[in-house]
Amino acid sequence: MTTGFRLVLDRRDQERFLHEVDQAQAAISDRMATYTAVLGATSALFAASDEVTRAEFGAFVARLDLRRRYVGIQAMGFSTRVAPDRIGHLEQDMRRQGFADFRAWPPGAREEINSIIFLEPLDDRNKTAIGFDMAVEPMRRPLRQDPVPVPLDRGSRLLSPEGLSSRRHPL
Repeated sequence: MTTGFRLVLDRRDQERFLHEVDQAQAAISDRMATYTAVLGATSALFAASDEVTRAEFGAFVARLDLRRRYVGIQAMGFSTRVAPDRIGHLEQDMRRQGFADFRAWPPGAREEINSIIFLEPLDDRNKTAIGFDMAVEPMRRPLRQDPVPVPLDRGSRLLSPEGLSSRRHPL
C-alpha cells in the first residue's frame, strides 16, 4: 500500500512539474513575441520616414514606456552604417542634433563604421555607448547585418553599455 501511495504522489509531482514547465515556456514565448513586436514597430518607424531624428526616436521610445510595459528591455537603440570618408558628416549631423561632443569611436581604419546614434532612454548609462562602432565587436555584427530586427539570444552583457565602457577609447 505504501508503494502504491508513493507512486501516486510521484506521478502527481511529475504532472505538477510538467504543468509548471509548460507555463514557464508559454510565458517566455509570450514575452519574446511581445519583444519581437516592439522591434517590428521600431523597424516600421524607420521604414515610414526618410529620416528619423533624435527627437522623434526619443519620443517614440518614451511613448513605449519600456520600464513599465516591457520589463527586461533596458533601452532601445539605432545604429547607422557609414563609410569612413563620411564620418565627419555624421559627427557634424549628430552635433547639430544636440550631441556636442559626438565622436564615432573607437578610432581605427575599417571598411565601414556602424555607429550607435540613438539610444533611449538617454540616461548616463546609455550615453556612454553613443558613437560606438558596433562593427569592431564580432558578437555584435549579426545585430547590425539584419535589415529587419529579429530576436537574438546574445545575453544582456553583450548588448549593454557596461560591456562598452571598459573598452572605450578617450575622445
